[in-house]
Amino acid sequence: TELFDLTDLGLEAGLRDFQIEKETGVAYFLDSLGSNIFVVDIKAKRLIKTITIPAGCSDMIKVSRSSAEPVQIMMLSKSKSSLLSINSFDYRMSKALDFNSLSKDFRYVPHALAVNESKIFVAVEAINANPQKQFAIQGKVLVLDTVTSQLIASIDLDYVPIDLLL
Repeated sequence: TELFDLTDLGLEAGLRDFQIEKETGVAYFLDSLGSNIFVVDIKAKRLIKTITIPAGCSDMIKVSRSSAEPVQIMMLSKSKSSLLSINSFDYRMSKALDFNSLSKDFRYVPHALAVNESKIFVAVEAINANPQKQFAIQGKVLVLDTVTSQLIASIDLDYVPIDLLL
């Protein structure tokens, strides 16, 4: 069943991912070709907003911690090595967490994202910042607090994780 066609709005996109808020009828479409998020009212079939995002974004997840807070749409940016969040209240980028600011010893390349009510889990490739040890790449899962985005824990792995499942 076809739910919605972006070409009805004149949008040509390299659709990579999407999230739909059933309660409000708003959909978020990740356009990987133009590096945009299209915020669309799918009931009225109208474009609400286009949000420009960094290249290489993926893993779009809808996060709702409580009914008192607006829904957040979170995604990873490999090009910026960051976690981005769009607030569904005003459709703005509400926060961005630079993974490389979490450690002076490693640079991180994010690969996957998983979220529950209290924690954000990010599968990363950790590259040693020391030039003599740059080829010592390891995998990690970074565990962040959903409210503060502070690093709670870092789980070392023997491999580079490319996906997460909760």
